[in-house]
Amino acid sequence: MPITDLDTYDKFAAHVALRPAMYLGSRNSPGVLLLLKGILTQFIHLSGGHQPFITVFVENDRTYKISVKGTFNKENILEHILTEMNNTSFYLSLLSAVSERVSFFISDDNETYSLNFRQGAFIGEFSGEKKEVNGLTVDFELSNTIFSTYPDYFEVGEVALELAMLNKDACILLENNLLPVSSRIFYHFPDGIIMLFDRKCRLGNTAPNAIFIDERYKKNYYQIGIAFPRSYQDEPIISYAGNSRTKNGGSLEDGIVLGIIGALTKFIKAKNPADVDYLLLRKSKSNFKSRLILVCKVECPNHDYDYEGATKERIYMPGLKKDVKDLVSKKMLSYFEANPEQAEKMKSFF
Repeated sequence: MPITDLDTYDKFAAHVALRPAMYLGSRNSPGVLLLLKGILTQFIHLSGGHQPFITVFVENDRTYKISVKGTFNKENILEHILTEMNNTSFYLSLLSAVSERVSFFISDDNETYSLNFRQGAFIGEFSGEKKEVNGLTVDFELSNTIFSTYPDYFEVGEVALELAMLNKDACILLENNLLPVSSRIFYHFPDGIIMLFDRKCRLGNTAPNAIFIDERYKKNYYQIGIAFPRSYQDEPIISYAGNSRTKNGGSLEDGIVLGIIGALTKFIKAKNPADVDYLLLRKSKSNFKSRLILVCKVECPNHDYDYEGATKERIYMPGLKKDVKDLVSKKMLSYFEANPEQAEKMKSFF
């Protein structure tokens, strides 16, 4: 299954070499970490989310080997890798452009198939029969002419930890030779981002009765943790679309906040129709965000997300916003009915 447009790789690799920060944000360790996260995310997607077991072996600052064990169709993997390599907006294509060498290996119980690149140029094809596969590995050495500094042991571990929390079926084993003594750390969080939410709650000294939503609503899957800290937080909101951090908010975050405010408005109005203060709530969304802890993630079918802005840090999906608002509003109304004192306290946020 040959790659048809080899000139694309040469041109793309040359452009990345001139402007690596344009694609990865940095020529230092943050750019390497972004690349690692992108590769791991695509490996998880390749497995179809069926309990992938991923091993990340860090041989030295520049050399990595990442493997995923699972059951998936070889033809799909071949097609996916070759398609990604032809699409310059994806991490697999970036990897070939910023590495001295890259080798992909697909293995089953009988054979191993390989695809090799050197300095962005394709140098060898897959061969062998197409059978069901139980292993996919990428082995690469990053270019020292593109990157100036590389991640340390703890930074690589933070990437593995975050992805394990975001993909609760995934198991990630980090084997690291960057320390004087080799280490192996296993990451698996079957409850997902609730671990991150619990940590935020402990740091924020939150009020009791925090709420955590973990369910599929209509076509999307949500994990949403909402709590009310007793003090202001430096980073009160952490939101994700799939494995991507949406630092500038967007439809998910706005829908959740509007759902909370809508539930509070409905509760106050039902309790005391003469109380008109609730009308002020709709005008105070930005102030309200700073008074809660919110950790949330949405997972859409086929990882299909729409963003606004060049940085893709703000998700824009009006339908998602409406759905999550309805979901959160129902859950929070039940919460306020069970905790009326918390509803009264929240009125003071405005």
